[in-house]
Amino acid sequence: MRFGYPISEDHAFDIDIELMNMDPTGEPEVYLKLDLEWVPQSKADGFRSLVPLWLDVGTCDDYNIQVPDDAGSMLELRMQPPWVSTLSGYVVAIGAHFHDGGTHLDILQNDKVVCNCAGRYKQYAPMSEHDVPPSKHINGILACTNVGRIEKGSVWDIRSVYDFSAHAPMRLNDGRLEALMGIGLVYMIKDD
Repeated sequence: MRFGYPISEDHAFDIDIELMNMDPTGEPEVYLKLDLEWVPQSKADGFRSLVPLWLDVGTCDDYNIQVPDDAGSMLELRMQPPWVSTLSGYVVAIGAHFHDGGTHLDILQNDKVVCNCAGRYKQYAPMSEHDVPPSKHINGILACTNVGRIEKGSVWDIRSVYDFSAHAPMRLNDGRLEALMGIGLVYMIKDD
């Protein structure tokens, strides 16, 4: 199956990049390389159009959630309310985003986990006086492919799980805890 994201002449793209220097000895030179394949509409026979779906434990206006004072060691964030699908089709891929302290993000369809995006951590040297002892930071989050069907009327939810006893949340330079997130990006092909 071949698929892509259709664009037109009036489309504009923004890219928001958050880089974290994990080398306390200096500021390395950083390059971003973005490889895109563009296929003209005249040669796109056989391609199916992807539809992106944004699922979030926050809101469109504020997707950063502060760590509650009484959070304890475990915290589970959920969408409020879950999303009821207005589309039917096939889910090609799901990716996720969460911050340090998070263990995984589950994507649920009708209360059944259809994708578990687990975080991978790596040990780094201390970055500031607030990062002692040396801590682990997220360096990757697993994604899912060929997830299966999505049906109109199905209920979609996300569960972003944080375990602060296993993975410390990151502190900002002023010592405050970094805000939490739980975002799922679902890419689907709509039924004809």
